[in-house]
Amino acid sequence: MVKPLKDLTGMAFGRLRVLGPDTQKNLESRCSHWLTRCYCGAEKTVLGASLTRGNTRSCGCLSVDVTGALRRTHGMCTTPIYRVWQAMLSRCGNPKDPSYANYGGRGITVCGEWQRFETFLSHVGQPPFAGAELDRVDNDSGYGPINFRWSTSKVNNRNKRTTHWVLYRGRRVSLAEASDLTGLQAQKIRWRSLRGLPEHLVFADRKLSRGEAL
Repeated sequence: MVKPLKDLTGMAFGRLRVLGPDTQKNLESRCSHWLTRCYCGAEKTVLGASLTRGNTRSCGCLSVDVTGALRRTHGMCTTPIYRVWQAMLSRCGNPKDPSYANYGGRGITVCGEWQRFETFLSHVGQPPFAGAELDRVDNDSGYGPINFRWSTSKVNNRNKRTTHWVLYRGRRVSLAEASDLTGLQAQKIRWRSLRGLPEHLVFADRKLSRGEAL
């Protein structure tokens, strides 16, 4: 069986919650597959990449619900998801928007398909949890079906291009996340990393000697 790159067990993707790896499917394939349960109760085996990229977000009931909404001429202009769509278009296309400089002003666009609310809704579905914010996986690329995810405001803020990144145990993490993981002050981690210190010294839980810090 192919060993999954990351254990997705217990994680939620749209309407799907991962129960665990599909052992039989993985024996037959070189890719990792996961057994999931939809909020409607149906179980479905899904390719891991489809989950993490946001390509599969339900057992199929999402498209049915969305189609039903569209047949009612959506009537969703006062809903949270409609406001998410409007805000996305505004920050990417309206120079008067307070956030335009960090989006449209630096070339971040919304794909042609998402100019229509109905298509946008069919791709992203409803926000999966209260306070969910639309984020991009690749912070330097525009919004589109293969470059979006729902995240918390905390995660979203850490994905900004101004975020300071460091290596922790071989993984690229934000300064804030590194502070959460180690208990060290973010300012201390930043100071050490900017001086090019090796990882074991950047995250040392003691005061460095003058020779080590230089």
